[in-house]
Amino acid sequence: MPTVTHLPRLQQSLADLDEALAELALLAGDVPEPDDEPAIADAMRERVAIIRGDVAESTATLRDRDARAALSACHERFNAIARRMSGELATRAHVVEIVSIASDRGGAWTKWSDAMQQGLDRCAVAHDAVAASLLECWRGLAAPQLRPRLGRRSHV
Repeated sequence: MPTVTHLPRLQQSLADLDEALAELALLAGDVPEPDDEPAIADAMRERVAIIRGDVAESTATLRDRDARAALSACHERFNAIARRMSGELATRAHVVEIVSIASDRGGAWTKWSDAMQQGLDRCAVAHDAVAASLLECWRGLAAPQLRPRLGRRSHV
């Protein structure tokens, strides 16, 4: 297991991201008219399921490895998560479609649209927390190697 002091925070931030994604999937399925579900709702649930799988893989990489290998593998998986989130989940086109559904259908669909947008925002915040936790872990690993160099003066 890695001996990085910030590892628990990274593990928690990944768990928080998974939770935010799970909530988004529930919101996507909680449409006002189940018999008239828009295609975007099903597509969002499918994308969330894939990303949650990536989050689980990212979390699993933190077990039974040395710190550098664990963080490297976790970071690699996280980069895939980031690409999926920005390119397949929280795209401008999807947000426009969600807003358009509310505009076209009105009523309870407006509440659904607002909830979906808030869910996407929560996912973005959770994603950013994972990125910050990864950075802190890398800093924690790099700090011991950097300390001896900080006292040296460069003669150029």
